Amino acid sequence: MTTDTSTPGIGFLLRVIVKAVALFAVCNFATILLPDALLSTASVYNTLVPGRERFPFSNASQSDNNVTISNLDVLFGSHIIYSAARDDDEYRVFLLGDSAMWGFNLVAADQYATHINAQNPATPDEQPVRVYNLAYPGTSAAKDLLILEYAMRYSPDLVIWMVTPTGLTHEEQISHDITRSNPNFARTVFDNYRLDLEPDYITTTLWERTLYGQREQLFRLLRLQLYAGTWAGIGFDHRIPDTYPTPTNDFDDDLRWRDRDPGHNLLDQWDMDVVRAVMNRTSPDMILINEPVYRADGENSDLHYNSYLPRWVNDTYRETMAALATENDWTYYDWWDAVPPSEFIDPLHVKPDGAQQVSDMLLDVILENAED
Repeated sequence: MTTDTSTPGIGFLLRVIVKAVALFAVCNFATILLPDALLSTASVYNTLVPGRERFPFSNASQSDNNVTISNLDVLFGSHIIYSAARDDDEYRVFLLGDSAMWGFNLVAADQYATHINAQNPATPDEQPVRVYNLAYPGTSAAKDLLILEYAMRYSPDLVIWMVTPTGLTHEEQISHDITRSNPNFARTVFDNYRLDLEPDYITTTLWERTLYGQREQLFRLLRLQLYAGTWAGIGFDHRIPDTYPTPTNDFDDDLRWRDRDPGHNLLDQWDMDVVRAVMNRTSPDMILINEPVYRADGENSDLHYNSYLPRWVNDTYRETMAALATENDWTYYDWWDAVPPSEFIDPLHVKPDGAQQVSDMLLDVILENAED
């Protein structure tokens, strides 16, 4: 008896290659048939480990064992709000805003929502108050609108939204990763509110929905799951610096802001229709807050409040927002100078003691609103 040890023929190799290509094609395009929300349910968060107290976001320069995700299904699937059953006895508060509200350079225990929840607050009617941090780094009012629209399925009683002048500029509305990564949802929301926001990239091609087209997103999703153990074990989700930097206190006399000269009509640059879309809601209750910022006292501080805001910009912004709030009967607080300069590490972000101060102010606002 002899054994055939001959080399496989060309025909056999071709069949193997064709089958491999066919299998890859099937797997690659099969993802098109999967619902987008599957990404939020395929998670160890809220199942094997608790959900995160804020959305995942990585400051890559600090190697913080985190990953930046901008897909809304994944963001909410990893957040503690995903597993929070609706409790009629709970007074549910959502915080919206940028990296300051998110808690940049603060550990999870020092973010505003955690500070407030640690006090076990209750409304005058003895309803337990529960605050959820739904802020996401980056200044964009449209980004906050998309997060709020998605979050409405979790039935908030009150939404508190912190805003900045940069977050209202047109270019910020269409460039944020939340808008880019959720194009179909963004188009639906913008159309519903008749917003003039339709950048060219708000589309999803067939190829982008394939396994290959989503490879980067899937890789990030895998990394997010791998970091779950660190979160569950020590509550770590953001590395802070060993020492806090000092904000810039001296400036030159250049008053341009985002390539705009003093006297420029900023109202032509700010998308106030997005603010109206967020605030002119019948439910839930909405509160708008002008975010606290650092106030310099050094050279040319008569021209600049900080390296982020020339005085002419911030003054125009405050006047505009106050008038808009009065005109629309919004609940509005101007906290731009509410936190001492010593508590800032840069124009927008505060140290832990400053975060405690803002948290106490937020709690007062929440309880005052709950009385009405």
